[in-house]
Amino acid sequence: MGEVLGPGYWRGEEAILQAIGGAMAQTTKDRMLEAVRQLPADATVEQAMERLYFLAKVEEGIRQADAGRVADHDDVKRRVLG
Repeated sequence: MGEVLGPGYWRGEEAILQAIGGAMAQTTKDRMLEAVRQLPADATVEQAMERLYFLAKVEEGIRQADAGRVADHDDVKRRVLG
């Protein structure tokens, strides 16, 4: 994740977010395969791993939000900024 990725790498992230929101019934494997399919043809293994990590973290956040484990924006700012 420390690597600077080429132009357009994050172009597909919006599509991934839309796919997650509308297709939670898909299997994890299906969502992973779709995320990898959206990578450019010359993508590296590291880029694929980063995309899958991103997907996992977004899904985790959705599960937490669905469970009501959320924080108010102002509360987070107070915690972070002191």
